Amino acid sequence: MGIQWAKPVSSGGTDLLKITPFTQFTQIATSTSWKTVFSITGKGLLSTIKSAPYSNNYYAILRVTVDGTVIFDAQIVANGSYRYVGGIMQKDDVFFTSSGGMYMTTVGSSTYPIDPSIIKSQYPYINEEYPALILLDFPIPFNESVLVEIKQGLTNSTFFNEIRGGLLP
Repeated sequence: MGIQWAKPVSSGGTDLLKITPFTQFTQIATSTSWKTVFSITGKGLLSTIKSAPYSNNYYAILRVTVDGTVIFDAQIVANGSYRYVGGIMQKDDVFFTSSGGMYMTTVGSSTYPIDPSIIKSQYPYINEEYPALILLDFPIPFNESVLVEIKQGLTNSTFFNEIRGGLLP
């Protein structure tokens, strides 16, 4: 069963896109070589690629390739206090908690803090030396394929991942 998203058209109105949504949650132990987190072929829209470390003091490199072009290649980190989420997501995936005074998001059924210092305005973002989180207003279109990969930083660790989007007919 598909859902419908509205997209602007040049005439000033909107067309409805009927898409078949996909959502994938994974838990992956990293290694020194790239591991596939998610792969899909076809035409569609990619709305979310979030990754969060299982434990504190770990980091990994997350790489997202759309239609053969790398659009994101950056660290996902945890420090001694927090396990921060990184990747690419929609702005409406973020919420503020007044009790903790932090911006948060979910990965699967767990809630993770967002480090405001890693939010990047440039897209695509390619820099394995630094952590990053890209907040978008609209999903990323793809015509052929999406590949999401992860590999370890300094040591092997486990990361939780969430990928969401939809395929067009």
